[in-house]
Amino acid sequence: MVDRTKIEYARWLALYYLSHRMLTVAMLKEKLINKGVPEAVANEALAYVAECGYLDDFDYSVRFIRDAHEIKRHGKMRIVRALREKGVDNATVEAAMNSCEINFSDNIPELIAKKAKGVDMRDYKARQKVVAFLVRRGFSYDEIKRGIEQFLEVAE
Repeated sequence: MVDRTKIEYARWLALYYLSHRMLTVAMLKEKLINKGVPEAVANEALAYVAECGYLDDFDYSVRFIRDAHEIKRHGKMRIVRALREKGVDNATVEAAMNSCEINFSDNIPELIAKKAKGVDMRDYKARQKVVAFLVRRGFSYDEIKRGIEQFLEVAE
């Protein structure tokens, strides 16, 4: 039997953390355990805040995907990797991706134009720098190739 005051403290601490920003289940559990809350008590606190509707990995993922796409201009692969690092399971990430219905390659022309300003994109080395930049942003080679081809067609 776990002490009732520990459970109340863990619930309060979980609500306190969630009052500052959204967290995934894994992130909140890690914060509670790092604060010295036993794992069994942390699980009970997580169940409580989830039941209250304050903790939802799907909602967190949808918001994260939209922000990463619209504000940071990241590609699908980088967003998926970031969510996995935050402890969101693959099924939730995939469901969130499907619910957003975002075409991630829409950002590629804008990013190419920004990166290629004052650079001759017909030059192999310059083009490789842009490709490397877009790969780090989380776009696939196929998307990048199509984007560069479109950019070169428009530039001519």
